[in-house]
Formats: sequence, structure tokens, C-alpha cells
Amino acid sequence: MHLLREKKVQDRRLDWQVVNSELRFPLVDYLILGSPVGRLHFPEIHGAIFTEVNLAWHFSEERGAVLGSSGLSFRMPVVPGLGLRLDWGRRFCRADFGGWGLNQRRTQGSVVQVYFGYNY
Repeated sequence: MHLLREKKVQDRRLDWQVVNSELRFPLVDYLILGSPVGRLHFPEIHGAIFTEVNLAWHFSEERGAVLGSSGLSFRMPVVPGLGLRLDWGRRFCRADFGGWGLNQRRTQGSVVQVYFGYNY
């Protein structure tokens, strides 16, 4: 269970902070599906609720836009060290900031991502 991670980074042009939180929980211990070709065995499936908030600004400016996302995730290990993940989320942006950030079109609707790779 990852509750809170915060990172503050400075490079030559930009200063930024990231805070993210994730609560993982088991959904299914194992799953067996019957098919005409035989039984399909799937390992455990985990769920997660996540949120992430980002803040970035140029050194010569005031603080920039507050950007972030929150949503649900479903994860399943495929082989040791590799997993399959499905994320569903929504982006958000602080509305009272007049500089750069996400426009209204980018914050409306949902984002779905499928990831296959390192199982962290």
C-alpha cells in the first residue's frame, strides 16, 4: 500500500512538485474461465484508487497551474515481474490560474490507459 509520496525537483529552467497517493486492495484471488478450448486460469486481480497532484513553475514566474488526476486501476500479474494494468481516471486543473495548464477540453471526459510492463 502506497499512501503518500512527495517529490520536489529542480532543474535549470523549472521547479516542480508531485504528490501522489494510492490505496491497493485485492479483488479476486484467482479466476478460472471455461472456454471451448479448455479452461483459462488467471492469477489474482488487484484494484487501486489513486490520485496525483502536480505543481510546476519557471523560476522567473509565480507558481504555475495545479494539475492532477484521480481514478481507479485494475492490475494482474502475467509472469513474475511483469503485469497488465488498466487505469481509468479523470484529469483536473486549478481553474483560477490564467497561465499555462490544461484547457477545459482536456479536463472533460475520462482517460483510459492499458499498460503492460514492470509490475511495481
